[in-house]
Amino acid sequence: MRILRRRIRNLSGEVLHGDLHSASDGGDLVIVCHGFGKTWNKNRPLYRSICSAFQSSGINAFRFSFSGIAPSEGNAEDSSYTKQKSDLAAVIEYFSAKLRPRAITIVAHSFSSVAAVLQAAEDPRIRLLLLVAPRLDSRKSMTTAAIEAYCGKRLEEIVASPSRQYPIGPINLGGIEYLFSKRFLEDLIHTDIPGAIAHLSIPVTIVRGVRDTKVSEEEVLGAVSRNALVSYIPLAECGHSFSTPEQKESLCRTLLKAFRSALPQGHIPR
Repeated sequence: MRILRRRIRNLSGEVLHGDLHSASDGGDLVIVCHGFGKTWNKNRPLYRSICSAFQSSGINAFRFSFSGIAPSEGNAEDSSYTKQKSDLAAVIEYFSAKLRPRAITIVAHSFSSVAAVLQAAEDPRIRLLLLVAPRLDSRKSMTTAAIEAYCGKRLEEIVASPSRQYPIGPINLGGIEYLFSKRFLEDLIHTDIPGAIAHLSIPVTIVRGVRDTKVSEEEVLGAVSRNALVSYIPLAECGHSFSTPEQKESLCRTLLKAFRSALPQGHIPR
């Protein structure tokens, strides 16, 4: 099966590197967004597996690295909800012109779920969201906890401080050092993720491993309770990263089933 390299320029002029798992010249398109971290990019086995599963089912799938994450251009410290949303918008614009898909589905893992939700709230070309272990409450994230511990203040106090220098860090998370911009912190404070989900008018399926220690089931159930279009599928024996072959297979099977169930018959390849 064909995997085609694609280079897409974002609004900042940076080149986003991605791979299109091509199944047809038209049809539907699934865009796969990776999770947080300097080592979490388009080439992770998890994202390769998801794209291959859709491609094998006759559905075009594209995985890419957000700006600041190799092999895409940019600085990692510039990453934020706002920047990732802008990157995703550039990808959608590119394929809307080049591939002209009948419908676009976003599969977003962890941190990138926020960008997917924010873009879907204003982009009618997105017909379905499949959120995998989504970060729905930034207050409960390990990143927020690490930044506040490093500065000895809450996020609001850090941003309000006239003497604060940016970027903040380096802060060690999982053995890797990170620098955080003011925009990153402002997005953590001001982005109402549950509120955005509550106002979505497209189907949303949330998939979470029952062994996930980073995203609580409480966060997920809160999103489900606010919008009748949001459904939740817990996966037994799976954690946040779906690291084993069995976990990847279970996730891919679940995503494909949710895709087929949610989209109108006219958008399902035969």
